Amino acid sequence: MTRKRIRHARIPNDSRRNATFGRRADGFLKKATEYSTLCGVDVGIIINRPGGENNTLMWPSPELFEERLQKFLDFPNAERTRKMVTHETFLEQIIVQETEALAKSKERVRLKESKQLMNQLTQGKRVDELDLHQLICLSSFSAQMLEKLETREAEIENEKQQQPQVEPVVLSPVDVGAVGVEASSPTTTLLENLKNDQWFIDSMADQQNIIDFLSGGGPPRI
Repeated sequence: MTRKRIRHARIPNDSRRNATFGRRADGFLKKATEYSTLCGVDVGIIINRPGGENNTLMWPSPELFEERLQKFLDFPNAERTRKMVTHETFLEQIIVQETEALAKSKERVRLKESKQLMNQLTQGKRVDELDLHQLICLSSFSAQMLEKLETREAEIENEKQQQPQVEPVVLSPVDVGAVGVEASSPTTTLLENLKNDQWFIDSMADQQNIIDFLSGGGPPRI
């Protein structure tokens, strides 16, 4: 069973108003006790009930309340107001947060709708079949995608400019001589020996004849 919604208006009946005050005050002070115990903070509450000065309620006690109030007043004004939030300021912050959350939700819905329109267009739907709202969403989506592409292009260009330039290596005559000496390696000597080996020459010639035959150049020469 759902709870009955409470109207935030002054209760006209005195007895009902006093009974409600007693119940709500007890719950409020119980919550203050929980905050003080769980968070390890000093909490002081003052409640002015109708009926004069003698009906003022100071929690947890008048002595502790005055001590905690004086401790708070001893702080510099800048320190006191640094994190102080009035009820009006708190509501303004809530409104700003909810407004930003609503704007982000609308942006997500618009982006999803634009992607769906793009998919429909790629599947054959014509542009003249879209209404004005859909055209505006599609135009905004296209502009946003182009902006992202331009941003990414600028990032890539910046990365290229930041890369160090590799200068060509110029070999001195001494280095050229060293390369020439390096060329006369065992592999080079082996190749030179194979060029002068008759069996290797005959084998390569036979393979060339077979390749010519397979390519349509006539029977292999023996």
